[in-house]
Formats: sequence, C-alpha cells, structure tokens
Amino acid sequence: MAIDFFAWALTMPIKRQIRRRTEKRYGIDGNWAHGSGVARQAKFAIYAPELAKEANMRSSRDRIARGAIINSTLATIFYLPIPVGIGFILISLLMWAGFERLSYSYELKAEQILNEKIKREEVTTNA
Repeated sequence: MAIDFFAWALTMPIKRQIRRRTEKRYGIDGNWAHGSGVARQAKFAIYAPELAKEANMRSSRDRIARGAIINSTLATIFYLPIPVGIGFILISLLMWAGFERLSYSYELKAEQILNEKIKREEVTTNA
C-alpha cells in the first residue's frame, strides 16, 4: 500500500497531462478531476458488468506498472549502478504512461459507446 501511495503521488501530475491529452485526442470531456471516474465505474457495473471487469483489470495493470517505478527507484538507490537504474526508472515510467493512456482511452470510448447504447434503448422503450 505504501509503495502504491508513493507511486500514485509521484505520477499524479503526469497522469493529469496524459488524461487531458487523451480527452483532447478523442474530443471527449472526461471531466476526470471531478470524480467522473467513479461515476463511470458505477455506470459500467450497472449497465455493462463486463466493461467494469475489463476496466478493473486495466487499472490493476496500471498500478503494477506504477509500482515498478518505485521498485526501480529503490533498486537504483540500493543495488544498481546509477546509469542502469536510471534506465530502468525511465523504462518503468514510459511503460506506466503507455498503460495509463491505453486504459483511459478504453474507459472514455467504452463510456461513449455505452451512453449511445443506453440512449437507443431509452428511445426504443419510450416509443
């Protein structure tokens, strides 16, 4: 838990940038900083449980990659030669950033498609 907390704190500024760029790329207002991620997860759980499972799996992968950043840093401090350790830290950061972008892209697009499906079903039900 401590490693995940430190990794979360370290990556939060980068995560904000990744998510803003991803939103801009897709032309979607993810509104992620205002808790919409929680609403998105709840919507997935209620309307599309398989989406919720997939999003959870992707989130776990992101946390593991985030932990690798801290582990690489600790290994650099205590065991590895500095140039090798810095290489591992950079690789870990790039790996995490890639996973974060892919996971958030998936969440945004899945929510967009789910919203469209819900609208179609409401129109059909009300017709």
